[in-house]
Amino acid sequence: MNQPVNFSPPEGFSFDVELPAGEGTVFVRIPAGIRRKRRLMLEYVRRLGFPGYFGWNWDAFYDCLCDLSWIEGVKQVILAHEDVPFEEGSDQRETYLRLLADAVQSLKQDPPIRLVVSFPPEHLAEVAEALADSSF
Repeated sequence: MNQPVNFSPPEGFSFDVELPAGEGTVFVRIPAGIRRKRRLMLEYVRRLGFPGYFGWNWDAFYDCLCDLSWIEGVKQVILAHEDVPFEEGSDQRETYLRLLADAVQSLKQDPPIRLVVSFPPEHLAEVAEALADSSF
């Protein structure tokens, strides 16, 4: 797949190898090879500590990403993906990436928390393809 010429990643998306992490940063590694929604959500429950009321659907996932109030002292959350979850071209992949992009822009917390979504640089074209029709 060729790298897209006119793709500008949504603010908060990173394709850098090194990510700045300091005090108050929660670093969550999303492992490679996730192809099922339940498995992905289980990773978030385990690694980010989604609260017990989490509903295991996309709406609940988005709500939890936009309200990280259960994590004390956090200033930044980095979601570092080892690859892009779900099969290329799948609706699940597109939904997941769009929800991440929306959450990065919509996170309104007091005090504010910065959400960073990271992918290895070799996955830029895959992310661009999934977000091609989005305007960020």
